[in-house]
Amino acid sequence: MQTMARTPVSSTLFPAGFGKHGQEETWVGEIESVVFHNVENGFSVFRLRSDLDDTLLTVVGEVADPQPGHWIRVTGVWEENARWGAQLKILKWEYASPTGKDGLVRFLGGGFISGIGPAMAARLVEHFGDQTLEVIDRKPERLSEVAGIGRSRTKTIRESFARYKHLSEVFVFLQSYGVGPGTAHRIYNKYKEQSIPVLREDPYRLAMEVQGIGFLTADRIAQSMGVEKNAPRRLEAACLFSLQQAELDGHVYLPMEELEERTRMFLQCDDFDIAAVAAELARQRRVTLDDDRAYIPFFFHAEKKTAQNLARMTHGRSRFPADALARLDAFLRECIDLELEPEQKAAVRLALSRELTIVTGGPGTGKTTLIRAIVAAARKADLSILLAAPTGRAARRLSEATGHPASTLHRLLEFAPQTQKFGRCRTNPLDAGLVVVDELSMVDLPLMYALTEAIDAGCSLCCVGDQDQLPSVGPGLVLRDLIDSGVIPAVRLQKVFRQAQGSMIVSAAHEVNEGRFLSQGKGTLGDLFFIERDDPEAVANLVHELATSRIPSSYRMHPLLDIQVLTPMHKGIIGTEALNALLQGTLNPDGQPFTAGGKPWRVGDKILQTKNNYDAGVFNGDLGIIEGYDSKERTVRIRFDERELTVPLEHLSECQLSYAISIHKSQGSEYPAVIIPVHTQHTVMLQRNLLYTAITRARRLVVLVGSKKALWITLHNTRQKERHSRLRERIIEAESKSL
Repeated sequence: MQTMARTPVSSTLFPAGFGKHGQEETWVGEIESVVFHNVENGFSVFRLRSDLDDTLLTVVGEVADPQPGHWIRVTGVWEENARWGAQLKILKWEYASPTGKDGLVRFLGGGFISGIGPAMAARLVEHFGDQTLEVIDRKPERLSEVAGIGRSRTKTIRESFARYKHLSEVFVFLQSYGVGPGTAHRIYNKYKEQSIPVLREDPYRLAMEVQGIGFLTADRIAQSMGVEKNAPRRLEAACLFSLQQAELDGHVYLPMEELEERTRMFLQCDDFDIAAVAAELARQRRVTLDDDRAYIPFFFHAEKKTAQNLARMTHGRSRFPADALARLDAFLRECIDLELEPEQKAAVRLALSRELTIVTGGPGTGKTTLIRAIVAAARKADLSILLAAPTGRAARRLSEATGHPASTLHRLLEFAPQTQKFGRCRTNPLDAGLVVVDELSMVDLPLMYALTEAIDAGCSLCCVGDQDQLPSVGPGLVLRDLIDSGVIPAVRLQKVFRQAQGSMIVSAAHEVNEGRFLSQGKGTLGDLFFIERDDPEAVANLVHELATSRIPSSYRMHPLLDIQVLTPMHKGIIGTEALNALLQGTLNPDGQPFTAGGKPWRVGDKILQTKNNYDAGVFNGDLGIIEGYDSKERTVRIRFDERELTVPLEHLSECQLSYAISIHKSQGSEYPAVIIPVHTQHTVMLQRNLLYTAITRARRLVVLVGSKKALWITLHNTRQKERHSRLRERIIEAESKSL
């Protein structure tokens, strides 16, 4: 299609002399205002002022981070929009150099180049004129000719301008291969000025190393660059990506047969020998083969070393004083005002005498009391104590229950996000006589490996968890494998204590585990109700009514702080997305709206932190309220419990609306009240352990809403998605070798 010369455009629809609908044209100009921008995919609507005659036109399409003051060259076709009138739909774009002194000053002073504000921009252009950008790019030493610019500021300006220039080159390069600006940004953030060399050398690295880019995107780029379909590196990349994706499904390894199936799905062909591909990757040490199993090397090492560490610890003795252990009953009476049951005393004795112990049990069986007793006894014996849990909320609950500080496991092990390594390790172990880890069901294999590497000889490790909860989000079946090995000293608490018997929630949890229909009604310590609704829309409406009016009124609970909707899935009318939109509309209708990460937010929204952020001091599972938004500074103010943080807008990419969250995301948390939709619309997720996990998140009230059929399916579905793990077998093997 022929490119026309730039033509002034009126704000009315296609005036005389203007190119026809569908006509391709190229324009250069300055972005005056941005109407909309989606950070994820780059889709934007903005107003561009032409460099020819100040004509203002509307431009739509994918552009990376358009900002007022940016100059761009855009080629597109004209189309008519009922709301915006004539608009130029982008076919391709690139950054352009500003023209004229005023344009240069606005560009340099727009905040894109660090070290240059509006006043300094004016001084630079006054001194260097039209040569300003060339001086910054090629002769930065001359910048010192302008008052206020020294060596340090020159370095800042030079590096910032180089980044801007590299970014432009990467966008243009990737655009030619059909890669949008959102993906281009992620690539640049990973490789910086090496982006283009990396892509030319091996585009499949994107699938392995850049979050949000899969094999299909990398393969499309590679094939556009001429990589053949049967090229060895393409086959190897598909095999590696299959193993990487298996990790997201909870697998530690893949059997060769399954690896072949997954690889075939990505390659869309049968003309390859998976054994030969895997063997070549093993030769390159990018895959580890173990009989008919294929591992990512780190997971093979982690599984093997974790088993060896655990087997070693089973023979160790604790530092707890032998005389105190000999008179443990009296010792416990001296340090804790609690009367323990025989099975609890046995568990305390085991935990204090051995280097490794596991304690498991359902709700109301006294796990928290047991931890309090263990901590109190260790404190009285002057043992140094460390407490930890996988999430921030679980750690706070542990601290409140014991009166002893507790942290997340990542903080305990001094995880460094920059290096992705733990400060505490075999050569720098934890300085403690006793380490207690709660909610072990949430701990995956990599984290268990890091923990066992940091436990020194003589330090006792007591792991506490409920093996009937959902498994960890990450790879492995750590708690189940440890218990099923039969090698590690373990205690299963089974007695439901009198104080817990007053809770219908505790009773229901145990009934779920036994596959029995739930008792419902009021209890002295907790209520549980099932309200039958067959139609999904009726379920959604009742969930909405319960969360916004009925429960707050009847139980005097705050609808944002005390009530949590937990649902099995994200999609559908009773999934998290639809329910969040419904609840947001009632609980926060007038909050100031803004967009971040391509998603709509409002000041006043209830949000969930979904990743550990050590710089900000917030962790996966933390609930917060958005309390403010600054459009000029591009920041948001969020209150997490008693802490208020001001963070960049990009921080919300680590968050999600949390009026309703998935049951998986609720692991390790507790709420005064939970509402759980249970419907056949979510048949694929109706599993006994999922319902068990949801019910045990509540302290005071559980309301299930849905169909009896769905509840029956859930109670009788004990099938769990298979996970490939050999930790159990490796523990047994390691133990046999140590005898």
